[in-house]
Amino acid sequence: MSRSNKQFIITVGASAGGINAIGELVSQLPPSLNAAIFIVLHLSTAAIGDILASRIQKSTQLRCKLAENNEPIEAGTIYAAPPGAHLLVKENKG
Repeated sequence: MSRSNKQFIITVGASAGGINAIGELVSQLPPSLNAAIFIVLHLSTAAIGDILASRIQKSTQLRCKLAENNEPIEAGTIYAAPPGAHLLVKENKG
C-alpha cells in the first residue's frame, strides 16, 4: 500500500478540564492535515456534547463534529465522542 492510500488517525483523551488544552492542540494543526482526529472527553452531562464540537471548532480550521454511528472517517475532520458514549473505530472491509 502506498503512503497516499493510508488513513492516519490521531487520538486524544482528557478529562472535562482538558478542553482548553485540546483547543490549543487543534489550533496548531494545519488545515491540510492528512489525518482524522478523535477526541474523547470525560464529560458528565449530555448538554455539554452539543457545545463541545462548536467550542473545539472555534480553535481550528479543520471540520469538527460529534461522531455518529457507522459514519465514514474523513481526513481533516475532528470527531468528538458524544458524552457518555464510547468511541469505537472499525475497519471497513467492504
